[in-house]
Amino acid sequence: MNIIIPAILTSDFFEFKNILNHLSATEIIFPFVQIDVMDGVFVPNKSFSERKEINSVPHNLDLELHLMVAHPLEEIKTWAEVLTVKKAVIAVESQEDIMAAIKLTRELDWAVGLSVNPETSLEKIDQYMDHVDSVLFLTVTPGAQGNPFIPAVGEKIKKFKELYPHMTCSVDGGVTPENIALISSWGTDYFCVGSALVKQPDIKLAYEKLVKSLETF
Repeated sequence: MNIIIPAILTSDFFEFKNILNHLSATEIIFPFVQIDVMDGVFVPNKSFSERKEINSVPHNLDLELHLMVAHPLEEIKTWAEVLTVKKAVIAVESQEDIMAAIKLTRELDWAVGLSVNPETSLEKIDQYMDHVDSVLFLTVTPGAQGNPFIPAVGEKIKKFKELYPHMTCSVDGGVTPENIALISSWGTDYFCVGSALVKQPDIKLAYEKLVKSLETF
């Protein structure tokens, strides 16, 4: 598939609104825009606390929540009234009943995925594969944009694609025009891109560079 998804990581709601506006203005069709949701517990940083206020931000984008939180069940409830949320990605390492969080996500009529930290084994996710739509592999230590890229995750993704060839696989963390073709070679379907896309002065140009790198693969 080779689809690029912008990833927004910020603690500032004003910055979030600005990025969302810029993404809308590009007129690029993104399947989702990912919001990194952080609680200061599961990862050191916290994201912005505004929820319903997002409904007042004019945009034409579907939102995916990447829940880097210890308690996803309670976090999902805080987003239930945000009209443009269409998917939640739950960290398999969270401290809560994963199946309960998946069930609530389905009740909200959202798609659901799991995220896997670089050090987490594939055995941790096996029991959930019949209940989710996708798996997101972190290729950085989660919690901040700009953390170093961890290429060793590629071997885990290759193994995952052997075990689950029809499951959608995405990568998040340190994706750039210089390494996106390598990441694609692992069997990746979706690329969640933060700093190399949403932090760039010209988002459309940055997107085109990523696409060109993929086309040369």
